[in-house]
Amino acid sequence: MQSHTKDWLANLASSTQLCKKNMQDKSALTLFMLWFGTANHANDTVTLNNFAVTT
Repeated sequence: MQSHTKDWLANLASSTQLCKKNMQDKSALTLFMLWFGTANHANDTVTLNNFAVTT
């Protein structure tokens, strides 16, 4: 479980770096970060619910 989380975080970090390189336009990056923050929040809620169910 923990190693999976580490891999996921590593992938997230590298894809974030990739996005920063590819998106020089600040408005596009801001929009992406807003969208990503919303999507990430939804994922956190699902993960917490799953964790509560499995333990």
